[in-house]
Amino acid sequence: MRVAVLGAGPCGITAGLKLAEAGIETLILDRLPFAGGASASRPIGDGKSRMDFGPHVFHVKNPEVNKLFFDYAGSDCRIKKRNERILVCGGLFNYPLDIMEVLKQLTPGYIFWMGTAFAIARVRRKIFPMKEDNFESWGISHFGKPLYEFTCGKYTEKVWGMRPCYLSEKLAQQKLKDLRLRDIASKFFGNRSQELKQYWQDYAYPEDGIGIIFERMASAISSRNGRVELGAKLAGIESNGRKVTAINYKNFEGKETHWECDALVNTIPLTHLANALLEGSSSIKLNSAKNLKYRGLALINAFFDMNQVMPYDWVYLLDEIFQCNRVTEQKNMGSSMIAFGKTVLCFELAATPGDAFWSAPDDVLAKIVKSDMDKIDFIDSSKCKEFYVTRLDEAYPVYTLDFNKHIEETIKELASSENIFSSGRQGLFLNNDIHDSMEMGINTARHIIDKLGTAEWYNFAWNYIIGKIEKKK
Repeated sequence: MRVAVLGAGPCGITAGLKLAEAGIETLILDRLPFAGGASASRPIGDGKSRMDFGPHVFHVKNPEVNKLFFDYAGSDCRIKKRNERILVCGGLFNYPLDIMEVLKQLTPGYIFWMGTAFAIARVRRKIFPMKEDNFESWGISHFGKPLYEFTCGKYTEKVWGMRPCYLSEKLAQQKLKDLRLRDIASKFFGNRSQELKQYWQDYAYPEDGIGIIFERMASAISSRNGRVELGAKLAGIESNGRKVTAINYKNFEGKETHWECDALVNTIPLTHLANALLEGSSSIKLNSAKNLKYRGLALINAFFDMNQVMPYDWVYLLDEIFQCNRVTEQKNMGSSMIAFGKTVLCFELAATPGDAFWSAPDDVLAKIVKSDMDKIDFIDSSKCKEFYVTRLDEAYPVYTLDFNKHIEETIKELASSENIFSSGRQGLFLNNDIHDSMEMGINTARHIIDKLGTAEWYNFAWNYIIGKIEKKK
């Protein structure tokens, strides 16, 4: 049996590893020159420093996935406490919010206004519920407008590039469902054994960056019955009826290859899969996938000649005065990634290919970051020596008002194929973390190894999607 895997991110590389371990001839393609996809770590600047795209961390959840992760993480991987902050309303707050800190930093009038609006919103939801058909209406209905604006209203607009009223309420359910005042209150008033499920977590992070996991997994695949082609360009997918028979691609040297396969695992964006099927003159059409939208990121890395700029792993920039979304000091997570006496701050700026931020020259993005730095008390922009910019064109799926219809139709179209197994963050249009994506890779490989077929797979995948989007899992 021969299986082609599109994408060498956490899901694709995990699926490929499990297939290769089962003795299945496996080929993994990725357009990037390194394994890990958006969870890769790569050299930047003069090549002496390594940075993630983000960064990304591993949350310890499922024992099977945990074991796989730590098998490849190495002995230097440590469990660390999350150390995050929020800059909002001119104050620096712990993340998740600590009620005592909120009471100290905000004015009594603002706290009273926020609390009263929250109480009114709770009562109104029971007596005269408002329509909750978009992100904004869901947030205001559940928290009241002041608390909604304080925690996520303006920030959501900045991150997604559109007013929250044009985003699906499913995104609010996914992102905000666990943000409940009674949870924060119980944390303060003594019930400290109950942690906020979504936020109060430790994380695992290797000293050499999260991407080292997937680099080692790629090497393990190559040493078994598999091949990993990085820097490759997918040229088309061929099919006979509803069954994929081969893929065509160019390797990093431009050599064209025709590779026949018995099954296809897809972990690249569904829009790319649709185009590849079209280019290969396949009879399998994913018309609905073309309506799915993605949000990109510009990552502006600022180099400093000092060991540390801030004591926090990352800080969310919620105030409207900031143009960037978040700033991270990666060295606080993995000390081996940056040379001694130096550090790097990564500023994330949400952008979409074609918009002003995406198209801006690197020096313009550097000026935006310097302006944001000057508004943060604990960062001295004068000590920044240089900037290095990278871009991710499809960092996040955008849950527009009609996305649910398009993803449901796309899954139905995929389920009618005989051997396409779409999976993972990009392949199922999900806001998955690394753990979830690796888990999906394991499950995808298992369905192929056990010959369960696409109907069984997409029944499983659809239930997974519903659970993730509506926070039922």
